[in-house]
Amino acid sequence: MLDADVFLINPSTIRNLIHKEYTVVAPLLRSDGMYSNFWAGMTAEHYYLRTELYEPILFREKIDCHNVPMIHSAVLIDLRRRYSDYLTYKAEKLTGYDGPVDDIITFAIGANKSGKY
Repeated sequence: MLDADVFLINPSTIRNLIHKEYTVVAPLLRSDGMYSNFWAGMTAEHYYLRTELYEPILFREKIDCHNVPMIHSAVLIDLRRRYSDYLTYKAEKLTGYDGPVDDIITFAIGANKSGKY
């Protein structure tokens, strides 16, 4: 069984992500309108927050690898790195987490709390 929301068709995408040498990294994906696979801001309650960084990143006016609080839908995780062992989509596995029970938010909070990604 395969569950896929995203198809990467550029053969160099994965190679380029690997060369970034991060534990967690994602390509910028665009959809209709202003929707993409990242958040440039997050509220104190762990929900989406539009910031002034979002549009320049989305429209590739700022081209780089950006440290954003949330990525989803297409994520490359380097399992050779020790810190990947601490990543989770399960809220109950995060110490002191009292936010929403949402898999992508849980993943983002865990990755951001570690400071290692």
